[in-house]
Amino acid sequence: LTHSVLWLLILMVGIGISWASFNSIPFAMIANKIPEKDLGLQMGIFNVAICLPQIAVSLGAGYVLKNWLSNDVAALITLAGIFLIIAALLTIPIKDRHLQEIV
Repeated sequence: LTHSVLWLLILMVGIGISWASFNSIPFAMIANKIPEKDLGLQMGIFNVAICLPQIAVSLGAGYVLKNWLSNDVAALITLAGIFLIIAALLTIPIKDRHLQEIV
């Protein structure tokens, strides 16, 4: 959507910051709730719970793109954005006192 290298750099920095928060905030949200002696095991199980859906989406995105979206990559990105917004809205009810202190 941009033809300027500077704007592309700015957009990619923003994507990098958001990607880092996508990957770290869920772990921060559960870290306070897990007993310290079980932290490694529980974080590993939680990581699997995050990775398996990502793998499923990776394997299924080509099928969706080809059969449902007529190879329209922009529609696939739009669909991903819609699901991202839905996921963000689903986190609203989660209350974590420690995270509120950080923000």
